[in-house]
Amino acid sequence: MKRLTYTKIINSAIEIDLYNGYSVIAVSLTQYKKEKQIVSFYLKSTSTNAIIPIDELQEVVFDVEITKLYPEILKYTASLLHDETLNHYIDQYNQHVIECFYEFHNTLKVGKN
Repeated sequence: MKRLTYTKIINSAIEIDLYNGYSVIAVSLTQYKKEKQIVSFYLKSTSTNAIIPIDELQEVVFDVEITKLYPEILKYTASLLHDETLNHYIDQYNQHVIECFYEFHNTLKVGKN
């Protein structure tokens, strides 16, 4: 497995490439200089660029200073990848994208009447 790295998107968000066609977006929800950091996680596919929340990971608490947050997020994400927890979310992601495509396709059929 490749070592995970992150790219800073904005001041409070990073993107972590999972090297499998997907990436995780982690967004810090807390203000700077707090002792505990709350982070929400999202999944993104490189093929669709659609981003969906990982419902079970919407408020993950990290008991670290802000300066140590991103390395802790990388460790956490690596553990999710290692124990295959992220596979469940990737399956959900694919199902969600299929459902959205199906709904969109049906709206096109309605418009052709």
